Formats: sequence, C-alpha cells, structure tokens
Amino acid sequence: MTKKKSVPQSNKSAFSSTINAAVRASERILPQAQPSKLSLIAITVAALMLRLCFVGTTSLWIDEIWSIRISHLPWNSYIWSILHQDPNMILYYCMLHVWMKMGDSEAIVRGLSVLWGVATVPVLALFGTKLFGKRAGLIAGLLLTLNVFHIQYSQEARAYSLVVLLVSLSSWCFVCCIESPRWYKWAAYSLLSVLAIYSHLFAVFVVISHVLSVLCMKSARQAWKPMAAATLGIGICVAPLAVPWYTVMHTPFVPFDWGKCDVQEFINVLSSLAGKGEYSTSPGNKLMLAMYCVLCCATCWSTYRLWRRSGDSRECWTRIVLAWWFVVPIAIVLFISLTIQPMLVNRYCLISMPPLILLAAKGIDLIEQRMVRTAVIAVFMILAAMGMAPYYQHRVAWSEWKSVTDYIVENEQPGDAAFFSVAPSWMLFDYYQQRYHPAFHSKIEIAYPRVAQGYDDPATWEFKPTLHNDEIESIAHSHSRVWVIRYHDQWPSLKPVADRITGFLSKVYPVVEMRRFGYVTVLVYSGRENPLAMQSLQGRNAAPETAIVSR
Repeated sequence: MTKKKSVPQSNKSAFSSTINAAVRASERILPQAQPSKLSLIAITVAALMLRLCFVGTTSLWIDEIWSIRISHLPWNSYIWSILHQDPNMILYYCMLHVWMKMGDSEAIVRGLSVLWGVATVPVLALFGTKLFGKRAGLIAGLLLTLNVFHIQYSQEARAYSLVVLLVSLSSWCFVCCIESPRWYKWAAYSLLSVLAIYSHLFAVFVVISHVLSVLCMKSARQAWKPMAAATLGIGICVAPLAVPWYTVMHTPFVPFDWGKCDVQEFINVLSSLAGKGEYSTSPGNKLMLAMYCVLCCATCWSTYRLWRRSGDSRECWTRIVLAWWFVVPIAIVLFISLTIQPMLVNRYCLISMPPLILLAAKGIDLIEQRMVRTAVIAVFMILAAMGMAPYYQHRVAWSEWKSVTDYIVENEQPGDAAFFSVAPSWMLFDYYQQRYHPAFHSKIEIAYPRVAQGYDDPATWEFKPTLHNDEIESIAHSHSRVWVIRYHDQWPSLKPVADRITGFLSKVYPVVEMRRFGYVTVLVYSGRENPLAMQSLQGRNAAPETAIVSR
C-alpha cells in the first residue's frame, strides 16, 4: 500500500493564513452587510416596473400643476414665489426645472419622482442589511417595493419620494457617524439633512429624532458634541427658510383646511404607511396593518430582551433609532394638529415609512422557522397584489381634468364666459387644452381668476383672488352662457366662493346643465335650453352623474 504524503505543518499554517488574509481582504472590499447582488437587482427592477406602470395615464391634480408651473418660472420670479407663496419643496422644484428640459408631459414630469422612489429601494435594503443582516435588508427592500402608498407618491410630481430617499440616506449616515465618527461622515450627514429639509420642511422632524436617540442612549452619548455641531450647522443652513415660513404661517397663501385630527384619521395614516393607497376607491388593508403591528411589536419585545441581557448595546441602540424615527414625526404632526392647525395628512407622514418597514423586516427576520417566515412574506406579497389591482385600475380610469377639458372644448360656444372656483385650477384646463387640443383656440372668456398676465407673474396665482358681486353681475348680463367649474368643494374655505357664484347665476339663468368628473363639477348656465348640449348628454357618452335642470 502506498502512503499518502503528509502536508508539512508549516505549509498548512501558511495556507490557512493566506485564506484568512483573503477573507479579511474580501470583507473590506465587499462588506459583510452587502446583500446578494442579484436579489437586490431583481427587487430594484421590480420596483422600477411597478412605479413606471401607468405613470402617465392619470390626470394631473392641482398640486402637480403647481409643481409644473412654478418650475417653469424664471429664477427671479421663483425667488419671489419662495418668499411670498411656497417656501417648501425648494430642492425638488429646482431639480424639476432642469428635468423638464426633456418635456412636460405627465409621464416625463412624474419620471423624476419615479427615479427617487426606485432609488430608495436599494438604499433601504442596504441600510437594513447594515443594521440587521442580509436577509432583513432584502425583506425591507421587498416590502418597500410592494408598498402601494410609496408607489403612488413615486408616481406624482411632488417631492415626497425625494424626501423619503434623503431622510433614509441621512439616517444611514447618522448611524455610521455614531459607530465610527469621522468629520467627513458628519459633514455628509449634515449635507443630506439640509437637502432633505429643503425638499420638505417636515424632514426636520427626522433630525429631531436623531438628536433624541443620542440623548437617550448611553452608548451614543459620547457623540453629543459632534452631533451638536452638526445640528448647529444644519440650523444655520436652513435658517434662510425662517423668514418665508414665518410670513406664510401668518398670511397663508393656500388655505389649509383639509387636515383632520381624530382617531379615524390617525388609523388612516398608519394604514397608508402600511401600504394603503390614498385615492377615493382605495380598499382597506386592515390585515396588512395588523401584520405590521404584530411584527413591530415582536421587534420591540426582542429589543427589550436584548436590552435586559446585554444592556446598552449597539444592536439595541440602532433599533431605538428606528423607533424614534418612526414615532417623532407622527407625534409632532399630531401635536401641531391638536394645538395649532389640523395637519394630520398621510402623505406628510411618509418620512416615517422607512423605519416602519425596517422594524417589520426585522420582525420577519426573527422568525426562526423557514417555512413560517416564507409564508409571512408570501402573505405580504398577496395582500400587496390585492391592493395594487384597484390602484392601477384607478390610475387608468381617473382622467378628471382631461375629461373636463375635452368636455369644455367640445361644447363651448362663442361668447361664453367661465368661472373657476379654485383659481389655480384654470392652469389644469389650460395645460390639457394646449397638450391635447393645440390647434384649438378657446373662445371662452376666463372671468375668474383674471389670467390676462398668464404664467409670467406668480403674484396672480392666488387660490382665492378677490371677487366682487358686481363682477359676477357684469359677466352674467353680458354673456349668453356662463360656465362654472367647481373643484374640491370639500374644502370649507373654498366652497363659499363657488356657492356665491352659483347662487347669483341661478337667479339670472333659468337652465343649468351639470356634469361631474371626479372632484370637479361643471355647471353651464344659459338663458335657453341647448339642444346640442342636451343631445350630447343624452347620447352614448352620457354618464350617470350628468343632469339638465330647468329653473
């Protein structure tokens, strides 16, 4: 028998040391916290597809047309608007100004929000991987990918997807600063926080949550000095916003009276963060909300046990950071709503979505049985799919201002006049007229608001310009037909304007033709019945919400 050659002990030790050195080198190049690249790419591609789906089909609404028009302004007019009208979302408007060099169609304008929404998915996955490991990170990325509420605001021409991305990056950088403080990390944290606040003012609540997490945990108190310096730098950088915000708070440009503050609205906010879409026909997702609550409670219980066992450890502190991040913004908004002004609006609380998802992902990761863990993820995917189907159906069917514009263009007559009860809503009509009827020259006289100066002067973009009774009377006696376009009658401060216009016109004109398109009600007042309009309303395109009323 031949004997196997034995490997010298020195060669064994040299081989093992070489392997260990290679492993250490690979860990430095590819940190252990990095998830599977293929899985992360697949989740990101899925997020992109879900956020691009039907992105250009839904009609713009008033906040989106405001984003478009204000981003079209020259810089001097934009600065005036910041100082007197809207000091929020400054960074987003600047980005959109450049982005719209490619065009201003619905799909292109919303594409900027899609970009930031998709970018948030890998960021949250990598952040979750750093905090809790690869599996929890990928689960967090998957939950955000399937969240209908995040999909919705990644498909709107507003700054919400951008601010969610920036507060996620800021919080990630904050954790890195506490674990291994370096001046450049603190500088990056300060920069990201400032950008987040310039994207949406409520991002300052996330910075407050970071400060509280430092003060409340012993393991992080050694960082209070650089944290104080970073907070001071952030305060100095955002100080220019103080003057316009003070002006807007005392003389608000937009009447804010759609906020609510009750138990039902609070539950609605939590349901939205758990994945319930914000649209009129949105189904409830009580089971999804219940699952998020159970998983977050499991994470909190695990954190408590960890704290009892190991004290103020790094893992315990990172979970506390997420808890503060979730609770503080909602608590501050709730406090403002109870004491000053109702502002409990679900989209304003989107900055609390990333920590909620990370805590739920950790709760799923705590499940030891693989089959049970897989089943929980499968239930999340099924519930998300059940919520996506009606959401995408809504996007396809909701053609509110497109339909309003088509209806007016098809039925207007020479000598008509029009009142838009919410003054900036005429921008939506003008947008769709120019986009889908470029060769059509409208003969309607816009009686309210007065739009002779067009888009050049933002000072004429008031939500409630002064309207005197003699102006209504003059229009009524000088035009054979008058259109009234009522929009968002559920806003208490805007409804009286519409009621005053329609109340006066109903005394002058014996016939009113009415049709509803979503939140828009179109009324046509005339001195005689219009056979052409009657025929169009009673034909094959007639809708149940159409009516002809003789007075």
